[in-house]
Amino acid sequence: MTILVLVATFFAIVVTWSRPRVMVVLALTTVLFVRTAQHLSGIQSIDNVDDFLTVGVIVRAVQARFFDPAPVGGRRKFPGMIWFVAFAVLGMLGGVIQTETQQSTIAAGTFLAMKGVALGWATAQFCWPDFAIRKFVSKAAPVVVLVSVLAIVSFAVPTAWAKVFSVNGGTIDRYGRPSALGPFIHPFDLAYFSAMAAVAGITWLTIWGASKWIVPAVVGGALGTFLSFRRKDLLGLVVALAIIAMVRKRWLLLSFFVIFLPVVIILAFDEIAAEFHSLIDAYFAPDSREARTVLMAGAVRLASEYFPLGAGFGRFASRTAAVDYSPEYFRLGMNTVYGLGPGPNQGAFLTDTSWPAVIGEAGWIGAACFVIGLICIGRAFRGAAQQQRPVSLFLGVTGLAWLILTVFQSTGSAVFTAPPLYAAFFVLAGIVGSRRSSGDEVLGSLDDFRLVERPVRRSGARRASNES
Repeated sequence: MTILVLVATFFAIVVTWSRPRVMVVLALTTVLFVRTAQHLSGIQSIDNVDDFLTVGVIVRAVQARFFDPAPVGGRRKFPGMIWFVAFAVLGMLGGVIQTETQQSTIAAGTFLAMKGVALGWATAQFCWPDFAIRKFVSKAAPVVVLVSVLAIVSFAVPTAWAKVFSVNGGTIDRYGRPSALGPFIHPFDLAYFSAMAAVAGITWLTIWGASKWIVPAVVGGALGTFLSFRRKDLLGLVVALAIIAMVRKRWLLLSFFVIFLPVVIILAFDEIAAEFHSLIDAYFAPDSREARTVLMAGAVRLASEYFPLGAGFGRFASRTAAVDYSPEYFRLGMNTVYGLGPGPNQGAFLTDTSWPAVIGEAGWIGAACFVIGLICIGRAFRGAAQQQRPVSLFLGVTGLAWLILTVFQSTGSAVFTAPPLYAAFFVLAGIVGSRRSSGDEVLGSLDDFRLVERPVRRSGARRASNES
């Protein structure tokens, strides 16, 4: 079965080789649903299909970068790449210094830590004209609506749905109610996907207005985020919407946050205060045995003990360190903490947050490089948001909102490395980087010219004329 999966993946790469944008979209779709496919089929090798496709995109980008003729506008750049490379070098050196660490562990840990960035860099090597972006959004909106419908169904019949889709076969409750799953295996996945879809749709509405699928996608995205009952995603969505309102100068929407939200906070102050104190006790109390708190404390200790490097890729708080259970867990006494022990049924929380792996494996300097890389991505998004081109404006504003959502999500999941959406954020950064470094050209390859010359409906022709 593994061989069959490998052959099918290789065939998909070959078929899409001449259309790299299609290959990127295929990789994104696979990342989105790979965990669900692996869970439903029970075929373990499916879990690696997204990695195979990511490698395929990277190889195709290497060919485009170094062997194809120079694209229109010059070589395309990924924002902050030099800082992410520095992060990777420090993480690898930290692993090399630990002589007991196997080279295979270092290699696997390095690929895991950098695969999102590498996919973003690869995406930046291809041309992303306006019509391709709008076509992608028009195709993605119905998918968002379908996911939202499935989220509602999973909320309506939670027990039956959880038996099929839930990672543990049972409902995952929050506030006494089963959280919606949709077509995913955990409410985290639905919440992050729905929030990202909602802010992208709202950004679209502020630029082009309503269309057939966008309004249902926005409503469905907001509903999916709410029904997941994930606190950080709901808060991240509110903050992201406030950012959109400020950037787009939508004063009516902004007034909602200025006037209505304080009223809600005052009315629900007791409940909010109780929730806040509960979170503080769980995550920041000195004697807390919460897995995320223990992981962060361990990361701080490792970054200090191994300064200026970290423990090395594959050694702490990453999936590689969980699969090949790191000796650092035993040395720090974390193997007895609930959810952090060795074995498939003991280590459910070993990758429960993003930053312990960044800090613990690459050290303080490596973590600083990673943060600076994210800041560079944010600056690229801000630059795109200041453009007059509608598509560039859409990408920039959406990117800023996604950055906010990703930062919130990073506190509760391995959002930079794990499916279903580690790829979407970095791919968007790659698209913005490609368009900015190539002078924001609309046309940049023979493939683009062929697509432009295809017959279109008269209304579509008028739209294309207005965009050019």
